[in-house]
Amino acid sequence: VRPAPLVLIPNGIDPGGCPPLGRTPPASLRAALGLASTTPIVGTVARMYEQKGHRYLLDAWAAVRAAVPEAALVLVGDGPLRWELEQQAAAAGATDSQC
Repeated sequence: VRPAPLVLIPNGIDPGGCPPLGRTPPASLRAALGLASTTPIVGTVARMYEQKGHRYLLDAWAAVRAAVPEAALVLVGDGPLRWELEQQAAAAGATDSQC
């Protein structure tokens, strides 16, 4: 791809209030979520807006758990769809995962 037609559109979210990445050991994060060091984690970090597709991940979660019962789901973010996604997670039986 030629660089000339590319345009960078920044996200526009100030990460200043977030702790720097890489500073918290993975074991501490897992412990804070109540997850064992061997638990497979499926997750996403995104705004909870339609175009991000969280609902598709929640739709697929039952199949993931059938194949890997010990897997945990972690959704990080917020937005106008949070309540709806929490309801979808509850209906899908994903409330024992992290949401």
